[in-house]
Amino acid sequence: MSKRSVPDDKPAGLPVPKKSRLDIDTGIAEVKSRSAELLKALKNQNNQVQVGHYVSRGDTQDSLTQAETLVATVAKLETTATNTVDELIVNVIDAEIHRWFKVFEQESNRFADGESCGPLLFSYIYHCEMEERSAIRDVVKKQVQDVPLCNPSSKIRKETKVAFKKIMSKEMMRLLEETML
Repeated sequence: MSKRSVPDDKPAGLPVPKKSRLDIDTGIAEVKSRSAELLKALKNQNNQVQVGHYVSRGDTQDSLTQAETLVATVAKLETTATNTVDELIVNVIDAEIHRWFKVFEQESNRFADGESCGPLLFSYIYHCEMEERSAIRDVVKKQVQDVPLCNPSSKIRKETKVAFKKIMSKEMMRLLEETML
């Protein structure tokens, strides 16, 4: 006899709902709390087993060891998942920041043709990229905390562009103020 799964009432081909980082964190927290409950119950069971019961202490100890392993594995999985998502977000943000500084540099190159300020302008752009990268990254990371994990790059690109404009506008205004003193 074949072992087919029982059909459910969902039509085939429906898109899978997107999971946000909070949904994944909530799921991990639920698994973690459930594994902690199981571990506590097994420890209580281990303490209550008395001589004459049919439950083998060895079986209980094996179950206890498996539960402890599960708790440790969940903790490692949680750490790995969090680090992977954070690294992905930071790498996408850094790539976008670098792209916008390249665009800024190319436009400045076009503006500086025939001008004596070209090398100074490029030096200034390089300095801004090094100095303002962390400020832009911090702003964007705050904005994309709850972004769905299926396609975070479009939201990150949009937020990076907004943060880049905002921070570089302030920086250019500061430069203009210093120049006009």
